[in-house]
Amino acid sequence: MDLVAQAKWDRTSRTYELLTWGEDRRFGPAKQRLFAKMEGRCLMVAAGTGTDFQFFPPGKTITAIDISPGMLERARNRAEAYRGSLTLRFMDVQALE
Repeated sequence: MDLVAQAKWDRTSRTYELLTWGEDRRFGPAKQRLFAKMEGRCLMVAAGTGTDFQFFPPGKTITAIDISPGMLERARNRAEAYRGSLTLRFMDVQALE
C-alpha cells in the first residue's frame, strides 16, 4: 500500500466535503443517471467520505473501498444511511482481497 498517498488522503479527509460540495451540486444529476445503471454486486473504488452514496439507487449490494481510514470514518454515517447494503472496506485497489 502507498503509505504516502494514504497519509495525504487521511489529512485531506478533514476538509474534503468543503472542497467538493460544489462538485456534488453541479454533477449530482449526472452521477444519479450514471449510478442508476448499477447492476449486481458493485465495487466503488476510492469511496472518499461517501458523498456519492446519496446518488446510488436504493436496494443495491455495494462494497466501497478506500486506502484512507480517515475517509472511511467520515463515510460511515453515509454508508449506514444508504437504503441497501453498503459495506466499507479499508483496501488498496492495487491489492484487492
